[in-house]
Amino acid sequence: MIFPHTVTIYNYTKAGYNRTVLRGVLWEDTKAKNVNKTGSTSVDSARVFVPFSVDSGGATYKSPAEYQAYPTGAWTLQIKQKDFIVKGECPFVLVPGGSIAELTTNYDALTITSVTACDFGSAAMHHWEVGGK
Repeated sequence: MIFPHTVTIYNYTKAGYNRTVLRGVLWEDTKAKNVNKTGSTSVDSARVFVPFSVDSGGATYKSPAEYQAYPTGAWTLQIKQKDFIVKGECPFVLVPGGSIAELTTNYDALTITSVTACDFGSAAMHHWEVGGK
């Protein structure tokens, strides 16, 4: 597989948000609309393939439970409504007292909705499959 994309992850902690840029991922967009009696709504989504060996700029991957206990210098993949993923290196940095709504309003930030650990096959094939809406 070739992993040509970069993403920015925003992980929620009690102290605020940690921002981590991941280089060497594969991003697949799905653009769709859901049409019903009340009209149409966007149901855009993405599937992101993140190798276990991804370049995280020195940040360490931790399981969601480990991350909540010790988030400094770490990143995680969890399906909390407060965790977001953005295609590309997003320049947004949440300042103390700021609002994450700035991210969701000004950038195409998706909420992480699913995480699957694919640890089968050779070590070179190990990856996470991340869904976002």
